[in-house]
Amino acid sequence: MQVMYVGSGQARAIIREYEFYYPKKSVSKKLKKKKSGQSKSKQDRIKFDVLLTSYEMINLDSVSLKPIKWESMVICLYIYFCSYRLRF
Repeated sequence: MQVMYVGSGQARAIIREYEFYYPKKSVSKKLKKKKSGQSKSKQDRIKFDVLLTSYEMINLDSVSLKPIKWESMVICLYIYFCSYRLRF
């Protein structure tokens, strides 16, 4: 599953609340097969495979995004540099 992480601060808070993690009580089939009998950490309850966002959103919400153990991160700065170039 992919999640678009954009919008106002309130919109991103809602995304974090409902789209980032499975509830503690629900057990997905993937987790049952992977770790039966162990308590699930937040890392194990992540819903998404891909998080699409911008460099600015990463900087704004680094406190919320930092605890996630990322397997990889790709940041496209093309839009950032284009908007920067247009300002000057």
